[in-house]
Amino acid sequence: MKARLFLTLAVAVAIALLLGSAAAQPMVIGTVPVRDGPHGVAANPSTSLLYVANEGSDNVSVINGITSEVVGDPIPVGDQPQGVALNPNTNRIYVVNGNGNSVSVIDGDTNTVVGDPIPVGNTPLGVAVNASTNLIYVSNFNGNSVSVIDGDTNTVVGNPIPVAGYPFGVAANPSTNFIYVANHWSESLSVIDGNPLSPEYHSEVDVVPLAGEGLGVAVNPITNRIYVVTNFDDDVSVIDGDTNTVVGDPILVQDEPYGVATNPTAHRIYVANHASNTVSVIWDPYPSPGSDSDGDGCTWCEETFGAPSPRPGSTCASPDPCYSDSNWYDFYDVPVPAMPDPTPNGPKDQAVAMDDVLAVLFYVGSYDGDGGKTNANGVAYDSVKGSCDWNGDTVPDKEGLCYDRSSGPEPNPPYDAGPPDGAVTMADVLVVLAQVGLSCIEPP
Repeated sequence: MKARLFLTLAVAVAIALLLGSAAAQPMVIGTVPVRDGPHGVAANPSTSLLYVANEGSDNVSVINGITSEVVGDPIPVGDQPQGVALNPNTNRIYVVNGNGNSVSVIDGDTNTVVGDPIPVGNTPLGVAVNASTNLIYVSNFNGNSVSVIDGDTNTVVGNPIPVAGYPFGVAANPSTNFIYVANHWSESLSVIDGNPLSPEYHSEVDVVPLAGEGLGVAVNPITNRIYVVTNFDDDVSVIDGDTNTVVGDPILVQDEPYGVATNPTAHRIYVANHASNTVSVIWDPYPSPGSDSDGDGCTWCEETFGAPSPRPGSTCASPDPCYSDSNWYDFYDVPVPAMPDPTPNGPKDQAVAMDDVLAVLFYVGSYDGDGGKTNANGVAYDSVKGSCDWNGDTVPDKEGLCYDRSSGPEPNPPYDAGPPDGAVTMADVLVVLAQVGLSCIEPP
Protein backbone atom coordinates (compact mmCIF):
# COMPACT_ATOMS: atom_id res chain seq x y z
CA MET A 1 0.00 0.00 0.00
CA LYS A 2 2.81 2.41 0.88
CA ALA A 3 4.60 1.71 -2.42
CA ARG A 4 1.36 2.29 -4.31
CA LEU A 5 0.85 5.65 -2.61
CA PHE A 6 4.40 6.69 -3.41
CA LEU A 7 3.78 5.76 -7.07
CA THR A 8 0.55 7.78 -7.10
CA LEU A 9 2.37 10.77 -5.70
CA ALA A 10 5.17 10.38 -8.22
CA VAL A 11 2.68 10.38 -11.09
CA ALA A 12 0.93 13.40 -9.59
CA VAL A 13 4.23 15.23 -9.29
CA ALA A 14 4.97 14.52 -12.95
CA ILE A 15 1.55 15.85 -13.98
CA ALA A 16 2.02 18.92 -11.82
CA LEU A 17 5.42 19.64 -13.33
CA LEU A 18 4.00 19.29 -16.83
CA LEU A 19 1.03 21.53 -16.11
CA GLY A 20 2.64 23.94 -13.71
CA SER A 21 4.19 26.16 -16.34
CA ALA A 22 0.79 26.62 -17.97
CA ALA A 23 -1.18 27.06 -14.76
CA ALA A 24 -0.71 30.81 -14.73
CA GLN A 25 -1.63 31.21 -18.40
CA PRO A 26 -5.05 32.52 -19.49
CA MET A 27 -7.43 29.75 -20.57
CA VAL A 28 -10.81 29.53 -22.32
CA ILE A 29 -13.49 28.43 -19.85
CA GLY A 30 -16.66 28.79 -21.94
CA THR A 31 -18.50 30.26 -24.93
CA VAL A 32 -21.75 32.22 -25.27
CA PRO A 33 -23.92 32.19 -28.44
CA VAL A 34 -24.92 35.67 -29.69
CA ARG A 35 -26.53 37.26 -32.79
CA ASP A 36 -25.23 37.46 -36.35
CA GLY A 37 -21.61 38.45 -36.85
CA PRO A 38 -20.45 39.61 -33.40
CA HIS A 39 -17.70 42.14 -33.85
CA GLY A 40 -16.87 44.30 -30.84
CA VAL A 41 -17.36 43.60 -27.15
CA ALA A 42 -17.13 45.74 -24.00
CA ALA A 43 -17.41 44.81 -20.32
CA ASN A 44 -18.70 46.83 -17.37
CA PRO A 45 -16.75 45.67 -14.28
CA SER A 46 -19.32 47.27 -11.96
CA THR A 47 -22.37 45.46 -13.36
CA SER A 48 -20.59 42.50 -15.04
CA LEU A 49 -22.65 43.22 -18.16
CA LEU A 50 -21.18 42.67 -21.64
CA TYR A 51 -22.14 44.68 -24.71
CA VAL A 52 -21.61 42.85 -28.02
CA ALA A 53 -21.95 44.61 -31.39
CA ASN A 54 -23.64 42.35 -33.94
CA GLU A 55 -22.52 43.53 -37.38
CA GLY A 56 -24.99 41.33 -39.27
CA SER A 57 -28.08 42.53 -37.42
CA ASP A 58 -27.16 46.18 -36.68
CA ASN A 59 -27.68 45.90 -32.95
CA VAL A 60 -25.95 45.33 -29.61
CA SER A 61 -26.59 42.30 -27.38
CA VAL A 62 -26.37 42.60 -23.59
CA ILE A 63 -24.99 39.59 -21.70
CA ASN A 64 -24.56 38.83 -18.01
CA GLY A 65 -20.81 38.19 -17.89
CA ILE A 66 -21.05 35.91 -14.85
CA THR A 67 -24.01 33.71 -15.81
CA SER A 68 -23.41 34.01 -19.59
CA GLU A 69 -27.13 34.70 -20.10
CA VAL A 70 -28.49 37.22 -22.62
CA VAL A 71 -30.23 40.16 -20.94
CA GLY A 72 -33.27 41.79 -22.60
CA ASP A 73 -33.67 42.57 -26.28
CA PRO A 74 -30.81 43.72 -28.55
CA ILE A 75 -30.27 47.49 -28.73
CA PRO A 76 -30.61 48.86 -32.31
CA VAL A 77 -27.73 51.11 -33.43
CA GLY A 78 -26.29 52.25 -36.79
CA ASP A 79 -25.21 50.50 -39.98
CA GLN A 80 -22.75 47.63 -39.42
CA PRO A 81 -21.71 48.21 -35.79
CA GLN A 82 -18.09 47.29 -35.16
CA GLY A 83 -16.14 48.19 -32.01
CA VAL A 84 -17.69 48.83 -28.59
CA ALA A 85 -16.26 50.68 -25.58
CA LEU A 86 -17.60 51.60 -22.16
CA ASN A 87 -16.89 54.30 -19.60
CA PRO A 88 -17.54 52.71 -16.17
CA ASN A 89 -17.64 56.15 -14.52
CA THR A 90 -20.51 57.45 -16.67
CA ASN A 91 -21.98 54.08 -17.74
CA ARG A 92 -21.99 55.25 -21.35
CA ILE A 93 -21.38 52.71 -24.13
CA TYR A 94 -19.87 53.83 -27.44
CA VAL A 95 -20.51 51.84 -30.63
CA VAL A 96 -18.79 52.62 -33.95
CA ASN A 97 -20.94 52.20 -37.05
CA GLY A 98 -18.52 51.08 -39.75
CA ASN A 99 -20.80 51.79 -42.67
CA GLY A 100 -22.08 55.05 -41.25
CA ASN A 101 -18.77 56.66 -40.29
CA SER A 102 -20.26 57.50 -36.91
CA VAL A 103 -20.44 56.56 -33.22
CA SER A 104 -23.68 55.75 -31.38
CA VAL A 105 -23.93 56.40 -27.63
CA ILE A 106 -25.91 54.09 -25.32
CA ASP A 107 -27.04 54.95 -21.78
CA GLY A 108 -26.06 51.90 -19.71
CA ASP A 109 -28.69 52.67 -17.08
CA THR A 110 -31.54 52.28 -19.58
CA ASN A 111 -29.74 50.42 -22.41
CA THR A 112 -31.13 52.88 -24.94
CA VAL A 113 -29.40 55.06 -27.54
CA VAL A 114 -29.07 58.73 -26.56
CA GLY A 115 -28.57 61.69 -28.93
CA ASP A 116 -27.57 61.61 -32.57
CA PRO A 117 -24.65 59.56 -33.94
CA ILE A 118 -21.30 61.38 -33.73
CA PRO A 119 -19.58 61.72 -37.14
CA VAL A 120 -15.93 60.54 -37.26
CA GLY A 121 -13.43 59.46 -39.94
CA ASN A 122 -13.50 57.00 -42.82
CA THR A 123 -14.58 53.43 -41.92
CA PRO A 124 -14.35 53.48 -38.12
CA LEU A 125 -13.76 50.01 -36.70
CA GLY A 126 -12.39 50.33 -33.17
CA VAL A 127 -13.25 52.50 -30.16
CA ALA A 128 -11.82 52.94 -26.66
CA VAL A 129 -12.53 55.13 -23.65
CA ASN A 130 -9.91 56.64 -21.38
CA ALA A 131 -12.00 56.89 -18.22
CA SER A 132 -9.46 59.16 -16.50
CA THR A 133 -9.85 61.87 -19.16
CA ASN A 134 -13.31 60.93 -20.53
CA LEU A 135 -11.89 60.97 -24.05
CA ILE A 136 -13.06 58.43 -26.64
CA TYR A 137 -10.62 57.19 -29.30
CA VAL A 138 -11.92 55.89 -32.64
CA SER A 139 -9.72 54.10 -35.19
CA ASN A 140 -10.47 55.05 -38.81
CA PHE A 141 -9.47 52.03 -40.89
CA ASN A 142 -9.35 53.73 -44.29
CA GLY A 143 -8.09 57.00 -42.86
CA ASN A 144 -4.99 55.60 -41.11
CA SER A 145 -5.88 57.77 -38.14
CA VAL A 146 -7.53 57.92 -34.74
CA SER A 147 -10.32 60.44 -34.01
CA VAL A 148 -10.77 61.82 -30.49
CA ILE A 149 -14.21 62.55 -28.97
CA ASP A 150 -14.86 64.58 -25.82
CA GLY A 151 -17.18 62.46 -23.67
CA ASP A 152 -18.61 65.51 -21.93
CA THR A 153 -19.85 67.13 -25.16
CA ASN A 154 -19.93 64.12 -27.54
CA THR A 155 -18.05 66.13 -30.15
CA VAL A 156 -14.79 65.45 -32.00
CA VAL A 157 -11.85 67.47 -30.68
CA GLY A 158 -8.53 68.31 -32.34
CA ASN A 159 -7.08 66.72 -35.43
CA PRO A 160 -7.03 62.95 -36.02
CA ILE A 161 -3.90 61.21 -34.70
CA PRO A 162 -1.96 59.61 -37.61
CA VAL A 163 -1.03 55.92 -37.36
CA ALA A 164 0.08 53.39 -39.95
CA GLY A 165 -1.13 50.20 -41.53
CA TYR A 166 -4.95 50.44 -41.43
CA PRO A 167 -5.83 50.73 -37.72
CA PHE A 168 -8.44 48.32 -36.47
CA GLY A 169 -8.90 47.91 -32.72
CA VAL A 170 -8.05 50.47 -30.05
CA ALA A 171 -7.79 50.32 -26.25
CA ALA A 172 -6.93 52.76 -23.45
CA ASN A 173 -5.36 52.25 -20.05
CA PRO A 174 -6.74 54.88 -17.65
CA SER A 175 -4.02 54.06 -15.12
CA THR A 176 -1.11 54.86 -17.47
CA ASN A 177 -2.91 57.08 -20.04
CA PHE A 178 -1.48 55.03 -22.90
CA ILE A 179 -3.64 54.26 -25.94
CA TYR A 180 -3.04 51.08 -27.96
CA VAL A 181 -3.98 50.77 -31.65
CA ALA A 182 -3.79 47.50 -33.61
CA ASN A 183 -2.55 48.23 -37.14
CA HIS A 184 -4.02 45.49 -39.30
CA TRP A 185 -1.83 45.32 -42.38
CA SER A 186 1.44 46.28 -40.72
CA GLU A 187 1.00 43.60 -38.03
CA SER A 188 1.92 46.03 -35.28
CA LEU A 189 0.54 47.76 -32.20
CA SER A 190 0.94 51.54 -31.95
CA VAL A 191 1.35 53.04 -28.47
CA ILE A 192 0.00 56.60 -28.16
CA ASP A 193 0.67 58.90 -25.21
CA GLY A 194 -2.70 59.98 -23.80
CA ASN A 195 -1.39 62.05 -20.88
CA PRO A 196 -2.55 65.68 -21.38
CA LEU A 197 0.50 66.92 -19.42
CA SER A 198 3.03 65.01 -21.52
CA PRO A 199 5.10 66.79 -24.22
CA GLU A 200 4.30 63.79 -26.44
CA TYR A 201 0.55 64.06 -25.86
CA HIS A 202 -1.44 62.33 -28.61
CA SER A 203 1.64 61.18 -30.50
CA GLU A 204 2.91 57.68 -31.23
CA VAL A 205 5.66 56.79 -28.74
CA ASP A 206 6.27 53.10 -29.50
CA VAL A 207 5.39 50.33 -31.98
CA VAL A 208 5.12 46.69 -30.87
CA PRO A 209 5.44 43.98 -33.55
CA LEU A 210 2.66 41.38 -33.61
CA ALA A 211 2.69 37.79 -34.83
CA GLY A 212 -0.29 38.39 -37.12
CA GLU A 213 -2.77 40.96 -38.38
CA GLY A 214 -4.09 42.75 -35.31
CA LEU A 215 -7.80 43.31 -34.85
CA GLY A 216 -9.40 43.95 -31.45
CA VAL A 217 -7.44 45.29 -28.47
CA ALA A 218 -8.22 45.40 -24.75
CA VAL A 219 -6.33 46.41 -21.60
CA ASN A 220 -6.43 45.19 -18.03
CA PRO A 221 -5.59 48.44 -16.18
CA ILE A 222 -4.79 46.59 -12.95
CA THR A 223 -2.15 44.28 -14.39
CA ASN A 224 -1.19 46.51 -17.36
CA ARG A 225 -1.55 43.62 -19.79
CA ILE A 226 -2.79 44.22 -23.31
CA TYR A 227 -4.76 41.60 -25.22
CA VAL A 228 -4.65 41.70 -29.04
CA VAL A 229 -6.81 39.56 -31.33
CA THR A 230 -5.13 38.22 -34.49
CA ASN A 231 -7.83 37.21 -36.95
CA PHE A 232 -6.31 34.62 -39.25
CA ASP A 233 -4.65 32.76 -36.39
CA ASP A 234 -7.88 32.70 -34.36
CA ASP A 235 -6.06 33.60 -31.19
CA VAL A 236 -5.26 36.35 -28.68
CA SER A 237 -1.75 37.60 -27.93
CA VAL A 238 -0.79 38.95 -24.51
CA ILE A 239 1.52 41.98 -24.15
CA ASP A 240 3.18 43.24 -21.00
CA GLY A 241 2.44 46.97 -20.88
CA ASP A 242 5.48 47.66 -18.69
CA THR A 243 7.90 46.38 -21.33
CA ASN A 244 5.71 46.48 -24.47
CA THR A 245 6.72 42.89 -25.27
CA VAL A 246 4.64 39.80 -26.04
CA VAL A 247 4.49 37.32 -23.14
CA GLY A 248 3.40 33.68 -23.04
CA ASP A 249 1.68 31.73 -25.76
CA PRO A 250 -1.32 32.98 -27.79
CA ILE A 251 -4.76 31.97 -26.48
CA LEU A 252 -6.68 29.95 -29.07
CA VAL A 253 -10.36 30.94 -29.44
CA GLN A 254 -12.97 30.31 -32.17
CA ASP A 255 -13.41 31.32 -35.82
CA GLU A 256 -12.54 34.88 -36.90
CA PRO A 257 -12.23 36.64 -33.55
CA TYR A 258 -12.60 40.41 -33.80
CA GLY A 259 -13.38 42.26 -30.57
CA VAL A 260 -11.95 41.70 -27.10
CA ALA A 261 -12.71 43.13 -23.66
CA THR A 262 -11.54 42.59 -20.08
CA ASN A 263 -13.26 42.55 -16.71
CA PRO A 264 -10.45 42.71 -14.14
CA THR A 265 -12.88 42.36 -11.24
CA ALA A 266 -14.11 38.98 -12.49
CA HIS A 267 -10.70 37.94 -13.92
CA ARG A 268 -12.32 37.51 -17.33
CA ILE A 269 -11.41 38.26 -20.96
CA TYR A 270 -14.18 38.20 -23.57
CA VAL A 271 -13.58 37.64 -27.30
CA ALA A 272 -16.23 38.11 -29.99
CA ASN A 273 -15.87 35.38 -32.64
CA HIS A 274 -17.34 36.81 -35.85
CA ALA A 275 -17.72 33.62 -37.90
CA SER A 276 -18.80 31.43 -34.96
CA ASN A 277 -21.47 33.85 -33.65
CA THR A 278 -20.09 33.30 -30.16
CA VAL A 279 -18.20 35.06 -27.38
CA SER A 280 -15.30 33.14 -25.84
CA VAL A 281 -14.89 33.55 -22.09
CA ILE A 282 -11.27 33.41 -20.94
CA TRP A 283 -10.04 33.12 -17.36
CA ASP A 284 -7.39 35.76 -16.63
CA PRO A 285 -5.09 34.53 -13.83
CA TYR A 286 -3.19 37.80 -13.47
CA PRO A 287 -4.69 39.77 -10.59
CA SER A 288 -2.59 42.54 -9.12
CA PRO A 289 -0.49 41.51 -6.12
CA GLY A 290 -2.77 41.54 -3.12
CA SER A 291 -6.04 41.97 -5.03
CA ASP A 292 -9.36 41.49 -3.26
CA SER A 293 -10.72 38.42 -5.03
CA ASP A 294 -13.67 37.75 -2.76
CA GLY A 295 -14.92 41.34 -2.43
CA ASP A 296 -14.73 41.44 1.37
CA GLY A 297 -12.52 44.53 1.45
CA CYS A 298 -9.40 42.63 2.45
CA THR A 299 -6.63 41.89 -0.01
CA TRP A 300 -4.95 38.50 -0.29
CA CYS A 301 -1.85 39.96 1.31
CA GLU A 302 -3.75 41.33 4.29
CA GLU A 303 -5.72 38.12 4.78
CA THR A 304 -2.63 35.94 4.62
CA PHE A 305 0.12 38.01 6.18
CA GLY A 306 -1.43 41.04 7.85
CA ALA A 307 -0.20 44.57 7.22
CA PRO A 308 1.03 47.45 9.37
CA SER A 309 -1.70 49.62 7.87
CA PRO A 310 -4.49 49.13 5.29
CA ARG A 311 -2.95 48.61 1.88
CA PRO A 312 -3.84 50.65 -1.23
CA GLY A 313 -7.23 49.61 -2.55
CA SER A 314 -8.30 48.04 0.74
CA THR A 315 -11.50 49.10 2.47
CA CYS A 316 -10.55 47.51 5.80
CA ALA A 317 -10.79 49.92 8.74
CA SER A 318 -7.63 48.34 10.17
CA PRO A 319 -5.39 45.43 9.24
CA ASP A 320 -6.46 43.32 12.23
CA PRO A 321 -9.86 42.23 10.83
CA CYS A 322 -8.11 41.34 7.59
CA TYR A 323 -5.44 39.22 9.21
CA SER A 324 -8.03 37.19 11.13
CA ASP A 325 -10.45 37.35 8.21
CA SER A 326 -12.66 34.32 7.74
CA ASN A 327 -11.53 34.09 4.13
CA TRP A 328 -7.81 33.78 4.88
CA TYR A 329 -7.73 30.68 2.71
CA ASP A 330 -8.27 32.48 -0.66
CA PHE A 331 -4.53 32.59 -1.33
CA TYR A 332 -3.03 29.08 -1.43
CA ASP A 333 0.41 29.85 -0.03
CA VAL A 334 1.66 27.06 2.26
CA PRO A 335 4.72 26.44 4.45
CA VAL A 336 7.56 25.11 2.29
CA PRO A 337 9.25 22.74 2.22
CA ALA A 338 7.02 20.15 3.89
CA MET A 339 9.10 17.85 6.09
CA PRO A 340 8.39 14.42 7.66
CA ASP A 341 7.22 14.57 11.27
CA PRO A 342 8.47 15.66 13.74
CA THR A 343 10.76 18.01 11.74
CA PRO A 344 9.08 21.44 11.43
CA ASN A 345 8.00 22.55 7.98
CA GLY A 346 9.46 25.65 6.35
CA PRO A 347 7.85 29.12 6.27
CA LYS A 348 5.35 30.65 3.88
CA ASP A 349 7.05 32.69 1.16
CA GLN A 350 4.12 34.93 0.09
CA ALA A 351 3.92 33.35 -3.38
CA VAL A 352 2.29 30.29 -4.95
CA ALA A 353 4.80 28.26 -6.94
CA MET A 354 5.63 24.63 -7.72
CA ASP A 355 7.14 24.16 -4.26
CA ASP A 356 3.68 24.84 -2.82
CA VAL A 357 2.19 22.21 -5.16
CA LEU A 358 4.79 19.67 -4.04
CA ALA A 359 4.20 20.52 -0.37
CA VAL A 360 0.44 19.93 -0.71
CA LEU A 361 1.18 16.67 -2.53
CA PHE A 362 3.35 15.69 0.43
CA TYR A 363 0.28 15.95 2.69
CA VAL A 364 -2.14 14.07 0.39
CA GLY A 365 -3.71 11.23 2.37
CA SER A 366 -3.67 13.06 5.71
CA TYR A 367 -6.95 14.04 7.35
CA ASP A 368 -8.37 15.87 10.34
CA GLY A 369 -8.73 13.46 13.25
CA ASP A 370 -5.97 11.10 12.13
CA GLY A 371 -4.62 11.19 15.67
CA GLY A 372 -1.06 11.69 14.48
CA LYS A 373 -1.11 8.65 12.19
CA THR A 374 1.16 9.58 9.31
CA ASN A 375 0.68 9.09 5.57
CA ALA A 376 3.24 7.36 3.36
CA ASN A 377 5.41 10.50 3.46
CA GLY A 378 5.55 10.53 7.24
CA VAL A 379 3.26 13.51 7.92
CA ALA A 380 0.01 13.70 9.88
CA TYR A 381 -2.77 16.27 9.64
CA ASP A 382 -3.10 16.45 13.45
CA SER A 383 0.61 16.88 14.05
CA VAL A 384 1.59 20.19 15.71
CA LYS A 385 5.17 21.18 14.85
CA GLY A 386 5.02 24.94 15.32
CA SER A 387 5.20 25.78 11.61
CA CYS A 388 1.45 26.27 10.99
CA ASP A 389 -0.38 29.34 12.29
CA TRP A 390 -3.26 29.63 9.84
CA ASN A 391 -5.22 32.38 11.67
CA GLY A 392 -2.34 34.64 12.73
CA ASP A 393 -2.95 34.35 16.49
CA THR A 394 0.66 33.13 17.12
CA VAL A 395 -0.70 29.84 18.55
CA PRO A 396 0.58 26.74 16.66
CA ASP A 397 -2.16 24.85 14.84
CA LYS A 398 -2.50 21.43 13.28
CA GLU A 399 -0.08 21.24 10.37
CA GLY A 400 -2.74 19.84 8.04
CA LEU A 401 -4.81 23.02 8.31
CA CYS A 402 -2.14 24.94 6.40
CA TYR A 403 -2.24 22.51 3.47
CA ASP A 404 -5.97 21.78 3.38
CA ARG A 405 -8.34 23.76 1.11
CA SER A 406 -11.29 23.20 -1.19
CA SER A 407 -12.45 24.63 -4.52
CA GLY A 408 -13.53 28.25 -4.19
CA PRO A 409 -17.12 29.42 -4.55
CA GLU A 410 -18.61 31.01 -7.65
CA PRO A 411 -17.76 32.87 -9.75
CA ASN A 412 -14.18 31.64 -9.85
CA PRO A 413 -13.80 27.95 -8.92
CA PRO A 414 -11.24 26.53 -8.50
CA TYR A 415 -8.99 29.55 -8.85
CA ASP A 416 -9.91 31.10 -5.51
CA ALA A 417 -9.28 28.53 -2.79
CA GLY A 418 -12.12 27.56 -0.48
CA PRO A 419 -12.00 26.68 3.25
CA PRO A 420 -10.42 23.48 4.60
CA ASP A 421 -12.64 20.44 4.20
CA GLY A 422 -10.90 18.13 6.65
CA ALA A 423 -8.67 16.16 4.28
CA VAL A 424 -5.78 16.83 1.91
CA THR A 425 -6.54 15.16 -1.44
CA MET A 426 -5.66 15.47 -5.11
CA ALA A 427 -8.49 18.01 -5.37
CA ASP A 428 -6.37 20.31 -3.17
CA VAL A 429 -3.44 19.79 -5.53
CA LEU A 430 -5.53 20.97 -8.49
CA VAL A 431 -6.62 24.08 -6.59
CA VAL A 432 -3.08 25.11 -5.64
CA LEU A 433 -1.87 24.26 -9.15
CA ALA A 434 -4.39 26.74 -10.58
CA GLN A 435 -2.88 29.52 -8.45
CA VAL A 436 0.74 28.95 -9.48
CA GLY A 437 2.20 32.31 -10.46
CA LEU A 438 0.23 34.46 -7.99
CA SER A 439 2.29 36.48 -5.53
CA CYS A 440 2.04 38.87 -2.61
CA ILE A 441 5.78 39.52 -2.47
CA GLU A 442 5.50 43.01 -3.94
CA PRO A 443 3.24 45.55 -2.20
CA PRO A 444 -0.07 46.04 -4.04
